[in-house]
Amino acid sequence: MDNKEMKLKRRIVQARKAIQQKYNLLKANRFTRELEFVQTYKPLIEPLTNIQKKFETKRKIKSEKMVKGEEEVEKTPKRRSTPAARPVSPHIIPPLSPVLPQRKPFLDTTVIGELQPEEEEHLLSSSKDSSLLDEPGSAAFLEQYAPLPRIYVERMIRDTRNTIDTTYGIHYDIDTDKWTMGNTPVDIQGEDLIINGVRYKGTEGLYELIIMNEPDPHLITEQDEANYRQIVIATNAARRSYNPGEQLRGTRSRKYTQIIKPLLCPHLGWLKY
Repeated sequence: MDNKEMKLKRRIVQARKAIQQKYNLLKANRFTRELEFVQTYKPLIEPLTNIQKKFETKRKIKSEKMVKGEEEVEKTPKRRSTPAARPVSPHIIPPLSPVLPQRKPFLDTTVIGELQPEEEEHLLSSSKDSSLLDEPGSAAFLEQYAPLPRIYVERMIRDTRNTIDTTYGIHYDIDTDKWTMGNTPVDIQGEDLIINGVRYKGTEGLYELIIMNEPDPHLITEQDEANYRQIVIATNAARRSYNPGEQLRGTRSRKYTQIIKPLLCPHLGWLKY
């Protein structure tokens, strides 16, 4: 292996690390926004909680007065105990603070996994590494692809607006150095995609369907739709746990409701988007 090839491989490894760091940074930013939510609404929540406590105290005093008044009218234990045992209505200004810990679903549905302690050092420098795509290592990583797939690979790396489909789409496995969709490896050869030994002609429309959250309908042909349907079925990308025996992993996303579900349920027809 000559020195030039070693440098190229080293740059590819650096690019992979940059992708991992970018993902970790995005996840950390989402966690930060959750904390900011708590801190932002804390000034509202605490006064409401105090009001609730004061309200309960007033009700308790009122209940005690009612008990005392009833004791004067009727000297029966039953009449004395009934008002005192009356619970405070749960429908009156319920405490809001216990609800806050539930606002973290994104921590339970990650693709790569939870952030490991040893990765914290990378996060500290991730702000300066977020532009690694412009460096030679990342450029070398992109150069291995033909012009068409290179456009979409670069979009995946640069994405900061959640335009990439991370639920049903293709993703890069850093450990195996392979692209994967569902539970199936995907080989990009030239502009084409090789999946389970079947070659699918790479077109703008097919890459839009596989990679983007909201594919551009002006780029998609009927053949692209047919190929995408075969790929989704072959990779089990739309099934729970990527298991062909499981039901569809439905979401409220436009891509699922208007593209994937109609594709896999022919009796509903293909809903043009």
